[in-house]
Amino acid sequence: MRALLSVLTQVYTRWRFVEDTDAVKPRGPAEGPADETARLRESIARERRNLDYFRRFNCAGLAGPCESSIRAMEGRIRALEMGARRAI
Repeated sequence: MRALLSVLTQVYTRWRFVEDTDAVKPRGPAEGPADETARLRESIARERRNLDYFRRFNCAGLAGPCESSIRAMEGRIRALEMGARRAI
């Protein structure tokens, strides 16, 4: 009986974890932007869409952190651009 339960447990855990890992596929380098500024610009666009959604439905509690996140990402882009200008 113990051997049967052990085999069933092993089969179940293998099946469960194989099923979970098949659903999530990591993004390859060709799918995403190569540099950090492009990645940040995509994130800002996504956050702006979220912000518009939050404002449309009067969710000020969710809009506040979204606005600060946008400002932080824009500041990071400015810092990266200034660093690139200095390197030239």
